[in-house]
Amino acid sequence: MSVTELASPDLYFNVQTGLPPVVGLAQLEALRVKHANERKNEKPHVFTILQVDAAPDGSMAYDDGSVHVEFDNAKTGKHVAYDLSYLRVWKVVGGKCATAAMYGRRGDRER
Repeated sequence: MSVTELASPDLYFNVQTGLPPVVGLAQLEALRVKHANERKNEKPHVFTILQVDAAPDGSMAYDDGSVHVEFDNAKTGKHVAYDLSYLRVWKVVGGKCATAAMYGRRGDRER
């Protein structure tokens, strides 16, 4: 499933170094469209979950690990591949688990 389909309406999404976070579904959809125009042949992101923990009442949880991202740059045709370490927070929205927040950092970028 895409991030948009899993997101809560008030999602906080920050995986772009040096850019402000994406907040809410409208901004997330705008980011999805931007990426669709900038990326070609994008492969599904592969998450490797290292840890999961949930609140005793099941209302919230988090997972962390790494995610592999791979695509071709639409302008240059250059193949791009990188890994992010991430932390993702989940909450119950309308009886379903939804991503409330996600933070990621590329290992090959300066802080």
